[in-house]
Amino acid sequence: MTPAPPPLVIGGGLLGSAIARQLHAARTTPLVCSRTPRAHPGLWCSIRDLSLQRQQQVWIAVGPGPQESGGAVWGRFLPDLLSRLLDAQADVLCCGPLPAALPCDDLAAFDEATRKFPVPVLRLPLLFGNDSPARAALTALRAGETVWIDRDLPPFRPLWVEDAARAALLRHTGELQGPDTFAADDLLDLLAAGTPGRWRRRLWPLPSPAARRARAQRAVEAPWPDALPAPLPFKNWLGRLPEKPSGR
Repeated sequence: MTPAPPPLVIGGGLLGSAIARQLHAARTTPLVCSRTPRAHPGLWCSIRDLSLQRQQQVWIAVGPGPQESGGAVWGRFLPDLLSRLLDAQADVLCCGPLPAALPCDDLAAFDEATRKFPVPVLRLPLLFGNDSPARAALTALRAGETVWIDRDLPPFRPLWVEDAARAALLRHTGELQGPDTFAADDLLDLLAAGTPGRWRRRLWPLPSPAARRARAQRAVEAPWPDALPAPLPFKNWLGRLPEKPSGR
């Protein structure tokens, strides 16, 4: 009997790494295709060495992390990649930004490719994770440093990256929103609560693609699907972060 091919995660950024971590926690070793080698909990390969197998389970994780540099890069590969995946009868799920964010040029290629090919898509808002600007802002505030935040951000609903990864592993499609609606001052108040030193009311992430996309996102009331676990509130996620970054 031919063994099942390993699950494949294409894109090893904030979301792709979270998907790989959860696969690894479920005692499954994924193959992670990333533009740069990282300490992924799985095997790593480059796009040039990628060999697709028939009926392989595949997650394409393009954004929406804090830097969002992957949209333009992966978008150039997506048409050919999706064509090859469909020929191999792979079980594909594309994970990318909410449609409201697409005025950002870096992400347009993802939308064009997923419109052209009949693949399921999971749309996500701005994500927070351990390597996100929120972590850096909290670390700086705890050290008594000034944190710069763009106060022109409209209210938006960020999502904890591990929640997004769980939704992806459950093959959820459509739009997914976080549990909390934040304006810039709300986010600052949460970040500044219990931190030492003086801080100014100027907010992150300035400038970044994530900030541009948060402006376009606009908060909308989207119920969390009954089939998924309840999302973790952002303030609870902040409470999980260590007092000091590891390695310092």
